[in-house]
Amino acid sequence: MGQLLSEMWKIIGANGPSLDINGTGLDGAYIDMELYESVCWIVNLGVNGAAVNMTVEEDADGSGSGTAVDFRYRKEDTASGDTLEAFAASASQTLALSTNNGIFYVVERAGWELSDGKRFVRLRLDNPSSATLASIVALAKPRYAQNQMPTTKVS
Repeated sequence: MGQLLSEMWKIIGANGPSLDINGTGLDGAYIDMELYESVCWIVNLGVNGAAVNMTVEEDADGSGSGTAVDFRYRKEDTASGDTLEAFAASASQTLALSTNNGIFYVVERAGWELSDGKRFVRLRLDNPSSATLASIVALAKPRYAQNQMPTTKVS
């Protein structure tokens, strides 16, 4: 049998099951990119009560607020659809997500894209001010394939 996805990518529950992000937003965990080539986040929005803005942040030590950066994304914003559109670039380091129910976005960031001195990266969803169910899962591609993935040192 060939190499399996879980042997090629680190699967990270960046925030757990779907949460109602009304009043709080959702900060994904910082991922230390020292041992990883790239990270791919999958953002799911179930019941979507209001517009949500998404940002990707980088940071030197993975604590507190990071610096928003541009990012690439693909989306399926047709309710309950399953076909991703082509990659697009975020405008001004933030992206307003669709208000449809049952949608998802795929966001990717490579380690070489991080600014000098910054090695931690995370995805954030702001407070929609209305009941909205969301979840974030991160897949981190290690620099070297191996049977047992190194820790991401998620903070």
